[in-house]
Amino acid sequence: MSAYVVSAEHISVIIQAGIGRNIQAGTYREQTRWLADPTDFSQASASNGMSGAPGVTHLSRLRTLTLESADTVGQILVDANVLGAFVESNRHETAPSYYYTIPAGQREPVEIIKAIHALDYQSCESPEWRDCEAKRILNAIMDASINQLPGMKEAAWSIGVNSKTLADLRAASHPRTLEPARR
Repeated sequence: MSAYVVSAEHISVIIQAGIGRNIQAGTYREQTRWLADPTDFSQASASNGMSGAPGVTHLSRLRTLTLESADTVGQILVDANVLGAFVESNRHETAPSYYYTIPAGQREPVEIIKAIHALDYQSCESPEWRDCEAKRILNAIMDASINQLPGMKEAAWSIGVNSKTLADLRAASHPRTLEPARR
């Protein structure tokens, strides 16, 4: 199966999830952030204690997805998708311009996760994909979407032999009453 360029609506659904905003309900969650370039230590200095140390993240290297940055972040995703989609054919296509628009409907976290998987698959043929900013953006939105799945907040962080299962926790919070048997 050959790769293809996903639709602008597909990108907008992912961007909206990353913004963490439910437009219809007017609700928000914490912002989606990722490293601009994990190998760039130019922001590090002895005065801020960073000294270019690997594994240390300086706040100036973090990017945030907001409504104001939605066009730019979406364009990063489109550019990576076009690059990946045409790498096998050795064609150099110009990526279409992307402008964020509110998607047609509010998507569930599982739909966002599947949309991210699809965009990842359609973009991954590029040799730069594994280390590019678009991949880090998708990973950040994926993490946020996974955290929105039902049961994620209630599930045990660490599981031991005496840990309650999610089913046990749900049963305890919603006990069933047994109805008498009918004769």
